[in-house]
Amino acid sequence: FPSFYPIVDGIFAIVKIMELLTLRGASLSQVIHELPRYSMSQTRVPCRWEHKGKVMRILNQQYQERRLEQVDGIKIDLGNEWVLILPDPDGPFFHIIAEGSSDEQARVLAEKYAGLVTGLQ
Repeated sequence: FPSFYPIVDGIFAIVKIMELLTLRGASLSQVIHELPRYSMSQTRVPCRWEHKGKVMRILNQQYQERRLEQVDGIKIDLGNEWVLILPDPDGPFFHIIAEGSSDEQARVLAEKYAGLVTGLQ
C-alpha cells in the first residue's frame, strides 16, 4: 500500500487482510480456496563465466518487445505465465524459474528456456 505507507509493514498488511475478510464476510480459508492455481518449476543450466554476459545481452535483444523486468535477471512476462532467467552470482550457471497454469506447463516452460540459454552459449 505505497500510496498510504511507503515501507513494508507486516501489521498493516494483516489489518488490511482482516478488513478484506470482514467486508467479504468470508473466512481466510475460503479466500485462499478462491485464488487461482499456479505451478512453478525450476532448473539450472551450466554456463561458462565468460559467456554469461553474452547470453544476457542476446536475451535482452530477443525479448525487448515483451514486457521485461530486469531487477534480478530477465523476467519474461507471457501473459498468465512467466519465466525468470537468473544468472548465478557465485557459480557458472543460470537458474531458470517458470510459473505456469499447471505443473506440466511450468516444466515445459522451464525446459524450453533452459534449451534457449544452452543454445545461446
